[in-house]
Amino acid sequence: MRQLTKDGLQQTDKRVGLMNEILAAMDTVKCYSWETSFQKQVQNIRNYELSRFHKAQLLSALNSFILNSIPAVVTVTSFGAFTFLGGKLTPTRAFTSLFLFAVRATLPFRNAAQLIKSDAGVIIRGTVAYVPQVSWIFNATVRENILFESEFEAARYCKAIDVTEFHHDLDLLPVFNRCIKEDFKGKTKVLVTNQLHFLPQVDEVILVSDGTIKEEGTFRISLKTVCCSKS
Repeated sequence: MRQLTKDGLQQTDKRVGLMNEILAAMDTVKCYSWETSFQKQVQNIRNYELSRFHKAQLLSALNSFILNSIPAVVTVTSFGAFTFLGGKLTPTRAFTSLFLFAVRATLPFRNAAQLIKSDAGVIIRGTVAYVPQVSWIFNATVRENILFESEFEAARYCKAIDVTEFHHDLDLLPVFNRCIKEDFKGKTKVLVTNQLHFLPQVDEVILVSDGTIKEEGTFRISLKTVCCSKS
């Protein structure tokens, strides 16, 4: 690629030099009607010059494509082989693997040359969590996205919604107000959901757990009772 660029620059110098000679002897060129001949010479040099630069750009684009494709190819190949061999690819395993593949995101301090290698060990007390800057939502319910393959714990689940102020975001979803309350106003609707903030707005609540109706009536089921359900 460097050689192609060098050849192109040499052709540029050659073309500019020829043009300077033509302009310096323009009277002679006009006198003998050599315009067409010199035009062909300049055009041939220009075509060869552009071909060198064009090939150099193609090689540069191909090189960038290969370098940028390597992480994706490695990820897809690894996940495909893991699944083919009978492994179960869960979000927890997938994100752990993606984190290990992302060499550039090893630590925020790496680019600042603050990552120092030593023989010291690391003692971890409790659990470790990785929270990326860009959130990721998979095709599942809101509750399953919050749990993220973790076991359901009512108190912890409700606390997570309160701490993250997620109630406000759920209220911004227009589906319930625009579709159910406005467009289908006056019609009987059956809403199957585990989103607790919708319950005060319905006429009747039916609590189903393990395929059995546990409780039925108006909104008199406490938040604690619903949270303890795994429906």
